[in-house]
Amino acid sequence: MSSIPEDLFLQILKRVPVKTTLVCKCVCKKWLDLISTSEFIKMHLDFNIQKKNYNLMLKNTVNEFSKSWLLQSISYDSLSATGRNACQDGVVQMDCPFKSEDYCVTLRCSYHGLVFLCFSDFRTKTILCLWNPATTEFKIIPEPPRVDFKDIERLDYSDIHTLGYQFPDIYSIGYDQKMDDYKLVKLLIGGKNTVVHIYTLGSNSWKCIGTIPYKFPYHSGRSGEIVSGALHWLIKTATNFKAIVSFDVAEERFQEFQLPENFLEKKESLNCNTCLADCEGYLCLLVNSDNYQFDVWVMQEYGVHKSWAKLSSITLTFVAGESFYSRNHVWSSDNSSRTLRLMCYFKNGKILFGFCGDLILYDLERETYERIRTLVGNVEKYVESLVSLNSSTYMSKLKTRGVNLKLKGKDIVSGW
Repeated sequence: MSSIPEDLFLQILKRVPVKTTLVCKCVCKKWLDLISTSEFIKMHLDFNIQKKNYNLMLKNTVNEFSKSWLLQSISYDSLSATGRNACQDGVVQMDCPFKSEDYCVTLRCSYHGLVFLCFSDFRTKTILCLWNPATTEFKIIPEPPRVDFKDIERLDYSDIHTLGYQFPDIYSIGYDQKMDDYKLVKLLIGGKNTVVHIYTLGSNSWKCIGTIPYKFPYHSGRSGEIVSGALHWLIKTATNFKAIVSFDVAEERFQEFQLPENFLEKKESLNCNTCLADCEGYLCLLVNSDNYQFDVWVMQEYGVHKSWAKLSSITLTFVAGESFYSRNHVWSSDNSSRTLRLMCYFKNGKILFGFCGDLILYDLERETYERIRTLVGNVEKYVESLVSLNSSTYMSKLKTRGVNLKLKGKDIVSGW
């Protein structure tokens, strides 16, 4: 390295895949120190995001009664290729924590290379786990605090029968730029009100920041869309007014955004065919306007209501296709998989959607589509990174037997 200027060396190294970068750490102490700095980790991550070196991490399952599961990763390049076989060739099997154990896994959310998984034995044990698949580092995190009685009083029990006799929850990961730390946000949905818990990675602790008067439609029970450093969801207010709510991760503050005027004038409902998305850094809204027609709206200036602009209308005939009606019963335990979700845009003019347990590649110009993946229970956008969980626990060091798992002498299985 002595003959190469450090700036040039960094420009080369930030283009190297994570696994190769980890090997470079072993070359010498100087390389180890350089690659381990937070500045380099951010530089490496920013480059992968800028170049859209994304993957989709997905959980495949057979049916709602099966505990068999499989986590897989597919690169964007494979997804944008023509043909289902080309997509299948790009599938990578993921070796995640507790894979050998008799647990059901739920893929909840992912951000900056960190993936949040929930493991359950369907009886009394639940393990909450943050995991970096690229570095194989993982961290068992404590359970959230119990909801206080004063919070429960403000929940609306009238909707319990529609929510499977339990309050559903949403998990999302965000980055706090002020603290240079990651936060896991848990929303416990109680009908018209929602209890908010926040886990901070640096302190390894949870806190409850109170109850918000928003109703998250049951179909929106998935991680929020991150735009401008904030999480976003479609919601209904206490007065049943439809809106978008954002959560500023650094300030830990919620803010309402109004939907486009045309949307409100038409009195459109927040059904499962309405979704938010990140469109090249802009907040995007996809609305089912008429039959198979969907309007694409973009907030051109973040936070400014008047900047909403309708970009185009697209025809998505697969929304009324056979997948929803023929396999609806398969997904009753995971309602979020039945919703329409805009996953990503490709340079070749194609769009990837998630719908009813399918991954669908839509050709914008020809208005045709192809089902390239089926029986997908959960799916999240994922980018490889060097971000550390500061746990010093890696897949190669994990040794588990039965449900009484131990880590450094401590019980790592938390009861729920």
